[in-house]
Amino acid sequence: MKLIVSRGDVLEGEVVISGSKNSSLPSLAALLLTNDEITLKNVPRISDTEAMIKIIKDLGYKIENPEPNTVTLKAGKRKSFKVLSSEVGKLRGSYYLMGALLGSINNVIIKTPGGCNLGARPIDYHLNGFEKLGATIKYKDGIYHINAKKLKGTDITLPQESVGATINIMLAAVKAKGTTNIYNASLEPEVLDVIALLKKMGAIIKVHKEKQIEIIGVKKLSGTEHEVIPDRMEAGSYLILAGTKPGNNITIRNANYQHLITIITVLRNIGLKIKRQNEKIIVTSPEKLGRTNVKVGPYPFLPTDLQQNLTALLLRSSGESSIEETIFENRFSHIPELIKMKAQIEQMGRMVIINNSTLVGTEVRAHDLRCAMSLVVAACMAEGETIIENGEVLLRGYEDPIRKLNQIGVRIRFE
Repeated sequence: MKLIVSRGDVLEGEVVISGSKNSSLPSLAALLLTNDEITLKNVPRISDTEAMIKIIKDLGYKIENPEPNTVTLKAGKRKSFKVLSSEVGKLRGSYYLMGALLGSINNVIIKTPGGCNLGARPIDYHLNGFEKLGATIKYKDGIYHINAKKLKGTDITLPQESVGATINIMLAAVKAKGTTNIYNASLEPEVLDVIALLKKMGAIIKVHKEKQIEIIGVKKLSGTEHEVIPDRMEAGSYLILAGTKPGNNITIRNANYQHLITIITVLRNIGLKIKRQNEKIIVTSPEKLGRTNVKVGPYPFLPTDLQQNLTALLLRSSGESSIEETIFENRFSHIPELIKMKAQIEQMGRMVIINNSTLVGTEVRAHDLRCAMSLVVAACMAEGETIIENGEVLLRGYEDPIRKLNQIGVRIRFE
């Protein structure tokens, strides 16, 4: 599908932030660790969560939606451990089913997970962690065969921080015999949210200083109810959108202010006025934006999921800015597309140099989820109409984006 975006008038109004995509996916997988009924609330209705739910249903589990944004897994015996649905190849987050099924029944057969192409993103850290816990792994014809006679706690040091590997190893370790320590673990808000869910289920998990997570295995996990945290990437995207025109005034509701401190600091430094009012964040855009130099990194650094959006916004800044990407080697699919819009921008390895540009609407392509939103940000600043091919990728991570964008004044539609 195509997204058609036209530069409109000043943006104003209120946006309600949905539940976190990056927390919902592993939390949905974690439901498989118990035979009891368990409920997740504030799950965003996006294509990625819908794909994960479909995969779980294909395994034979009974899932209900008693109300919008609520998912209940009904009590029942273990079902299939063969995760061979076509949806797996579309969803990188399906790899969380490796840890969940390994942790629950010591066995999983799963197709190679898919998702956005952000460069080399091997799951070696996940697999090495499973092996240290006692699993054997075979790979043939695009399918992983992972099983263990018994999982035993151990010490695992991640070569670098990884949200996916940290969570996946936790899912496998919560019912392993003994104690597992994950060193150099990721402590992003989404990881801590999954830990909160697992602890409600009866897991014994301790978060220590120096990025250490200690997991003491238990024999059984129970049903519970858990509300997923707000999506800081969606909230950050709307904070950035607020800067696209002078005089924009956007109110963001249902966002966790503390999770957004880094992007708020960056935006304040370039001139946006941002204030916290009770449970709301109010953003006002100035006549001109200043320059900045930013480094992407693990929390609390600027999140990589907002790098592309911020890159687009900085095309409005008055001086030369730069962003260094340290997480993904190929999170630059937006650069050639922005250049088509007359952006004065240059990529040097993992560094992006950004200069003030007068953007012109044209036909571009969204190569991945965050690229799509960065092109929407650019289109809000461009003269004329911007046509974004493959615009449906936006639906992978943003709930009801057309309605939300329309209600703050963005002229956007699908065709």
